[in-house]
Amino acid sequence: MIDKSKQKLFIEACYRLYERKLYAAAYSVLRDEGQAEDAVQDTFLNLIKGEVFFEDAASDDCKRYVLTCLKNAAITRYRKLAREWEREVNTDEETLAVFAESGAGGTAAGPESAVDNPDSRASEIISLLPEKYREVMRLMAVEELPSKEAAKRLNMSEAAVRKRYERAKKMLREKMKGGAL
Repeated sequence: MIDKSKQKLFIEACYRLYERKLYAAAYSVLRDEGQAEDAVQDTFLNLIKGEVFFEDAASDDCKRYVLTCLKNAAITRYRKLAREWEREVNTDEETLAVFAESGAGGTAAGPESAVDNPDSRASEIISLLPEKYREVMRLMAVEELPSKEAAKRLNMSEAAVRKRYERAKKMLREKMKGGAL
C-alpha cells in the first residue's frame, strides 16, 4: 500500500515535470486543444487510480511510464473521434437525403415550387432550427463545406462547428420523427 501523502507529492511532481510535454505530445496526435487537454487529464487520473509510485518523478522509468499512459489515452481518444467522424459522415448522407426528399415532395409556392428550387426547401427546413444552428447547417449541409472551412467563415473553432452541426442534425431528425417536416 502506497502512502497517500507520498503519492500526492509524486503526482504533483509529475505534473510539474511533464504536463507541458504531455500536452504537446497529445496535441501532435489529436490536433485539438480540448482533446489534448483531456488526454493529459486522463493520463494523470490513470496515475492516481493506478496508485503508481516512483521514488524519483524525474527518473527515466517514470518518464517512460507517464508517456506510455499518455500514448494510450491519446490513442483511445483518437479512436473515439474516428468513430464519431464515421457516424457523422453517415448522418451527413442521411441529412442530404432529407433535403433531397423534402425538395422533391415540396408544394407549390407561387411561380416556383420547391421541386423546381430544392434550395428554397432546404432553406425552409433550416429555418426551423434555432438561429445559432442555421448558418452552420447551411454551410455544411447545403454548401457542403468541410468543418474547417465553415469554422473559418464563422470565426469559430472547428470543434464548435462540428458540435453545432451534430446538434442541428439531431434536431432535424427529431422533427422528422415528430412529423414536423
